[in-house]
Amino acid sequence: MSRFSNEPSIRALLYEQFNARLCLVDIYYIYKQLEAHLYHNQEATLLLPVAENTDEIRAFLEKYEYDGLIFDMMSHASISHDLEDSLLAYFNGDMVDVFKKACVHPYQKEKSVKFATTGLQVFTTDFVADIIRYPLSQFHTEIVKACKMFMKAKEYNDKEGTNFYLEPYSPSFFSQYAQYWVAEKLDLLHSPSRICVG
Repeated sequence: MSRFSNEPSIRALLYEQFNARLCLVDIYYIYKQLEAHLYHNQEATLLLPVAENTDEIRAFLEKYEYDGLIFDMMSHASISHDLEDSLLAYFNGDMVDVFKKACVHPYQKEKSVKFATTGLQVFTTDFVADIIRYPLSQFHTEIVKACKMFMKAKEYNDKEGTNFYLEPYSPSFFSQYAQYWVAEKLDLLHSPSRICVG
């Protein structure tokens, strides 16, 4: 049975939410650096950290190919119609087209996202790194927080054998997806799980 987090319509909504978080201010700042010949769009590395004392979380993320999820999000980064309309208030159409082309992540998965001792390393270009840094960091924080909360719940449940209900705060679908992805991998969403996540 197909899982919630892999449903094409759900993934499409995740990518839409991700792209909605790309910021006009970031792109405008890049443009001003380009104008001053201070921006060269070279190779860049982002780190999505996992604390040193959380080996269990790192092992969990590796086991369930979290690097693949991050790569998919990067690969679907694009300037939305709403953002394009906003950009056209500042730049001509040719410049907006340049920005849209620069959003394309240039590498294959095996060269793009790798686990390291300190977390997940993301290899891309300066432009992609600069515009995805905020939404990617936000999503990663939600994933790590959900891991900490749900793993403790599962450990307690396995030890005590009691039923209980988790209701994590989800201010947006973006946050909710991160929580569901973790809960799904821990098998907390399906019977005979004794933990209900809502």
